[in-house]
Amino acid sequence: MLFFKYNVPVEKFEGTTPNVVDAFNIPNMNKWKFDNTDTTQKWDKWYPVRQNGFQKSFKDLGLTTPNSRMSIVFMFHCKAGANQWRNIFHFTNTGNNCCSKGDRIPAMWVYPDGTNRFHIRFSTDSNGNDGSDYTINRPMNTPELVSMVFDDNRYTLYINDVKIHSGTYNNIVKREQNAIFYIGDPWHYSDNNILIKNFTLYNGVLTEQNVKDIYNGVDKESPDRGPTGPQGIPGATGPTGPQGIPGATGPTGPQGIPGATGPRGPISNFLLLNDSAWLAKINQPTP
Repeated sequence: MLFFKYNVPVEKFEGTTPNVVDAFNIPNMNKWKFDNTDTTQKWDKWYPVRQNGFQKSFKDLGLTTPNSRMSIVFMFHCKAGANQWRNIFHFTNTGNNCCSKGDRIPAMWVYPDGTNRFHIRFSTDSNGNDGSDYTINRPMNTPELVSMVFDDNRYTLYINDVKIHSGTYNNIVKREQNAIFYIGDPWHYSDNNILIKNFTLYNGVLTEQNVKDIYNGVDKESPDRGPTGPQGIPGATGPTGPQGIPGATGPTGPQGIPGATGPRGPISNFLLLNDSAWLAKINQPTP
């Protein structure tokens, strides 16, 4: 069931970006995406995380149980800090928040200190609220890819395409089929300043190369970018360029057809008057 704490209109989106979809498709690995038919959220659109905004039984995600190998990948955008804990997602075997074994398997928050620091927790045999916090110089109000990989008792965190942490823990608690999965749990504050998109769960372990490939293909568009404006007015025509270099002389064409014979010209009067003398002259023997 999808329900909201606030009366915020939700736009229904259609379609996804093909190249981004391809980046998240890992061969031979089953996955669940946050755009199921029971939510108006579309996987490739920014979603403001809301308190008690979405929940689902783990058995309905299509992942194996008990689940010891899982990868969680999503784009994260923090628009502003806050003075209260803001949850992003939360898996729990017990249905409780904290801090007994199985309460957080795992869960993730943003610190209540005006920053975008992550607080990541998961239960182990050593501590029901085990995990690590990471003080990383990350710019506020900048989209980034978060990838968390659970390989049995080994946990690895990537920010964008950089491995931030990897360690082995004392029996990380697995997710059972009756576990509950929240995006925006019911116990913590929300203010519409934490946004996610492309939220994907993998039924297996992503490699470092898988994470790099996803990061290189993901759309890193900021949610604050407005729609494309109208086409501008065409600019003035530029000046005429210089005359080009003359081309080479072409080949000689074929000879034309001979013209028709012209009419015979008039007979000279001189020849008529002196006809006999001229004939006598040309008939003289050669000396």
